[in-house]
Amino acid sequence: MKSRLDLVGMEVEKNSLQEKIVSLNDLPWKIFNDAALSVKELAKKIFALPAVSDFFIYTSRLDVFSKELSDSLSCDLESLLLIRKLKYFYNQPTAAVLQQLASLLERISSNKEAISKWNEIAKMVADENNIGTKPVHRFFKETGCPECYLDNAEYLEKFDPHGLYPTSIYRKCDGDILAKADASVVECTMRHTLTTTAKIVYKVLDPANPELKNVYKPLGRCVAVVDRNVNKIYGEEIQAYFDEHCIELQKVVITAGEVDKDIATVQNLLVMLKKLRVKRNEPVFVVGNGVIHDVTGCACSMYHRNTPYIMLSTSVVAGIDAGLSPRTGCDGFGFKNLFGAYHPPVLTLTDRSFFRSQHSACLRHGIAEIVKIAVVKDEELFALLEQKGCNLLSTKFGTEMEGFPGDQEAFGRVCDLIIGKALEYYMRSEYSNIFETHQCRPHAYGHTWSAGYELASGMLHGQAVATGMGFGAYLSLCTGWITQHEFDRILKLLSDLGLSLWHPVMEDSQALYQIQASVIEKRAGNLVAPVPKGLGKCGYINDMPYELLDKRLGEYRKVTQGYPRQGVGIEVHCKDIGLEDPATVGNVNRELPSQDAKDNASVNECHLEAVKK
Repeated sequence: MKSRLDLVGMEVEKNSLQEKIVSLNDLPWKIFNDAALSVKELAKKIFALPAVSDFFIYTSRLDVFSKELSDSLSCDLESLLLIRKLKYFYNQPTAAVLQQLASLLERISSNKEAISKWNEIAKMVADENNIGTKPVHRFFKETGCPECYLDNAEYLEKFDPHGLYPTSIYRKCDGDILAKADASVVECTMRHTLTTTAKIVYKVLDPANPELKNVYKPLGRCVAVVDRNVNKIYGEEIQAYFDEHCIELQKVVITAGEVDKDIATVQNLLVMLKKLRVKRNEPVFVVGNGVIHDVTGCACSMYHRNTPYIMLSTSVVAGIDAGLSPRTGCDGFGFKNLFGAYHPPVLTLTDRSFFRSQHSACLRHGIAEIVKIAVVKDEELFALLEQKGCNLLSTKFGTEMEGFPGDQEAFGRVCDLIIGKALEYYMRSEYSNIFETHQCRPHAYGHTWSAGYELASGMLHGQAVATGMGFGAYLSLCTGWITQHEFDRILKLLSDLGLSLWHPVMEDSQALYQIQASVIEKRAGNLVAPVPKGLGKCGYINDMPYELLDKRLGEYRKVTQGYPRQGVGIEVHCKDIGLEDPATVGNVNRELPSQDAKDNASVNECHLEAVKK
C-alpha cells in the first residue's frame, strides 16, 4: 500500500506536469503572422519560448518509467506514452517531438485555438524533411541552442545520461555495484526496465489513420518486413498508405509459414537489415502472422543487439498472442524454438479488418489461443466464447457480416471486447514475468506436451494446443481442481469450434514422456504444467510419472471418442489448407546436427523491394 505522503507526491507531480502542459496554450501566436518567417526560424522561436523550454526541461528530468507516474496517469495511458517519449526530446526527430507535444495538449487542454496552432506547427515542420527528420539536438546546433537547453544537457549527462544519450527510448537499465576493499570480489545487481504497448485499431492502412504516419513520417522512411502472402493481398494498400504521406517505403518480403521459421530466415533478415543500414533507434515495421513476428523479432534482437520493431498483426494468433510476445525465436534441426531471445515489440497493432482474408482454419487455430486464456484467466471471456465463438468464425470476427441476423455494430463491439480481453490477460501473464524467471506461466496452458509433437504431427499450432488443453483439463478433473460440468464445458467449446481434442500422435505415451523430460529440462527441473483450477483460474501439475501419464492418456482418449469426429478437429494439419507440412522439413527425429549440417542447411531468400519517392 502507498503511504499518504506517496499519494500526495504523485498528485503534486501530476499537477505540476499538467500546469506546464496547459501553459502551452498561451504562446504569442502573433509570430505566425510574420509571412517572412521561414519554417526553420518559426521552429527556433517556438523552442526558445520560456513555456516551451520549461516544459521540455521538466519532462526530461522525470522518471517516466516510475510506477508512481504510471499510477498517476493510469486513466490516461495515451498521455503517459506521449510523456515517456517527450522525455527524450533531444534525440527524437524535431517533427516527432512537435507532433507529440500537439497530441499531448489535445488530450489535456480544451483550448481549440491553441490545439489547432500546435497541430499546424507540427505539420509545417513535418512537411520540411530537411528540418523535421533532424534530431532536436542537431536542430539546436544548426540554429543556435538556447542556454537553458545547454545547462539541462549538462545536468542530464551527470545525473541521467539515459535522458540525454539514449540508445533506446523504450528501455533503460541501471545497477548497484559493490566491491571488497581490495577489489578481489565485485558484486553487481542490475535492473532492466522495458516498455511495450498494444493497441486495438481498425483499418490502420486507411490514409486518414495517423497511427503509422506519426511514427515513420519524422524518420523519413519505413523499413518493413512483410509476409509474402500478406503482400499479395495488401501490398498495394500498404504502398498507397506510405505514398499518401510521402514516406519512403523499403520492403523486405519473406515467406512466413511454419516451415520458414528457421535460423536461415533469421540470418537472411540480418543481412537485409544491414544492407538497409537500419539505425538502432529506428523501429522496423513487421507485417504478418506469428511466424514473421518470431523470426523478425529474433533478427532485431541480434541486430545492433537491440533494434526496436513495431508489429502489425494480420492473423488472430498474432493479434492476441504471438505478435504481442516478448519471446522471439526460430526452429532448428527439428527442434521447436531452438534459437531465441526475449525482445518484445515496442508497439503491437491488432486490426481485425485483416481477419477477413484469413483461411477459416487459421481463424480457428487462432481462436484456440483465446480459449487458452479464457480457461485459465477469465471466466467471463469463456462465457462470451460459449455464446459468440461460432459467430466469430462464421463472420471472420465481424468482417463479413452479410446475412448476420443480429445487431452488426453491437457484434463488432463484442469482437473487439473478446480480442481486448484475450490481449489484456495474455499480457498480464506474459509481461509480469518477461524473462521467465519463474515457471508459473498460465499462458503456457496447452503447450506442455503439444510443443513436442506439433512439428512431427504436422498440425497447425492452435490445433496442437487444443489437444493439450483438453488433456490438461482432464488431468485437472482427475486432480479434483475442476468439476465434471466445467470439464464438459471446456471440451464442448473446443469441439464446437472445430478444434482437436485428440490426435493419433498422442497414442505413443513413451514419446510424450520423452517430450515431458525435455520440458522439465527447459523449465529448470520442474514440469509446472498449467491447468485450470476452476474456470478462469490456474493451477500447476509438477509431477507426472510415466505410469500415470500412460494411464491418463488412455482414459482421456476414450473420453474424446464420444465427441463429434471422435475428438478430431476440422482442417487440423498444415497440409489440409495447402501449407507445407513442417513434418517433412528439417530433422524431426531430433538428432543433433552433424559437422556438415551447416553445408546442407536450406536457405530461404529474402527479397528487397526498395521504393524510392
